[in-house]
Amino acid sequence: MNIASRAHLIAALFWLLALHASCSFARAQNSKAKAGFAVLLSATLAVFSKESGLTVLAAIGLLLMYEKIRGGKNIDARAAFNLAGALLLIVLCYLLLRSRSGATGISFSGPPCCSYVPSLKLFAGN
Repeated sequence: MNIASRAHLIAALFWLLALHASCSFARAQNSKAKAGFAVLLSATLAVFSKESGLTVLAAIGLLLMYEKIRGGKNIDARAAFNLAGALLLIVLCYLLLRSRSGATGISFSGPPCCSYVPSLKLFAGN
């Protein structure tokens, strides 16, 4: 694996910190607010470090579902929904800022010249 820039390393660091904080959030009996804040902070930093940091949201959701299925009695549904709402708000803020920045927009049917198009046809051609 070739890591091309500092942004990848920073996003990966915050991504892992967000997962670690999510484990603490899922397993904490009393300091849920502190662990939730750590999840929000590290996930926000991952998202704003690099666009691939958005994947941390799915990882957090999967981790919390796994902990609940595994028998996690410390996961409070209300706290988890509050955390999910705050994470969604962060994503919306990021997408709003990105849409106003002049960056190349996300397109599913964009021209074949652009590498920032999540297209199966373009993926297969590469």
